[in-house]
Amino acid sequence: MEDYSHIVGDCRIDKLSLDFNSNTITFVMTRYREELEIIEVKFDGVINQDFKIIDKDNIVFGIEETDWNGLKSEFPDLMKWYKHYKSIAPEEKGMISDGTAKCFHIRGTAGLEGYIIAETIKIEKINSANKAQP
Repeated sequence: MEDYSHIVGDCRIDKLSLDFNSNTITFVMTRYREELEIIEVKFDGVINQDFKIIDKDNIVFGIEETDWNGLKSEFPDLMKWYKHYKSIAPEEKGMISDGTAKCFHIRGTAGLEGYIIAETIKIEKINSANKAQP
């Protein structure tokens, strides 16, 4: 399972976009190294997501791929609040089991702790002129 922490670690969240029509979640984050880096993290085919607290200027420590059992152990109340809202359907659990969908655990500051279950993740570094770097 992949660990994307080396790419997104110490990034400050500047923008979070949720598009329920296309089932996408996009984070735009900045990180200061030798120079400013702008990093976009996009999740496509989002099945479910939940965060304890998410605010502008939260710092992301890491995004790690996990499995269903890993999510349930990290978030024991997983789906507890979704009984009357949205739960993971058996076919969606099947997508997780067969690898079509993946579970991502997101850690950060100020209570930012959560997960996203999605089909894909795409991470792109963008320079200040909004052009992709090679």
